[in-house]
Amino acid sequence: RKLVDLINKSINVGASLIIIPLLQDSNCNNYDDIDRFLKMIKRIITHVIKSDIKICLELSLNAEIVLKALNSNQVNVSICYDFGNATAFGFDISEEIICLKDYLAHVHIKDRKKNNGPNVPLGNGDVDFKAGFKALKEINYAGSFTLETAMGAEPLESAKNHYLYTKNLISMLK
Repeated sequence: RKLVDLINKSINVGASLIIIPLLQDSNCNNYDDIDRFLKMIKRIITHVIKSDIKICLELSLNAEIVLKALNSNQVNVSICYDFGNATAFGFDISEEIICLKDYLAHVHIKDRKKNNGPNVPLGNGDVDFKAGFKALKEINYAGSFTLETAMGAEPLESAKNHYLYTKNLISMLK
């Protein structure tokens, strides 16, 4: 019911994308969890189809499991891929992006340390952004991005640095 209300409110404000983070307390830990969620959301997805809003799932599962669940459920949802989370969970972001190419609709640009490490300013973590953006270019990614960056001690300076870092990455897509 809450998701239907969210969709209806999103329609009213003209949103084009709703990201549902299935992380932490709402985590899908395995194939059965994501399969169950997709079966549940399939019943309410008609609201989205009528409104042209994309539903994007942000998950902590590897791409192979996600792809298997999406293909077996044939539900009209997309994927929000988070570079930082994928790296922290030990995934190869290049392989994952290529695997999820038909479903990828949004990307979170975030840097983290491996082994479930913390968020850090862009360029200070373990994310291989060059490999990730090379894979995005390979699949002709044309979706949107969100910066999910660590603020740092000087928020304005951090924002400027993150903008310039990201601008350089996005130029790789040309």
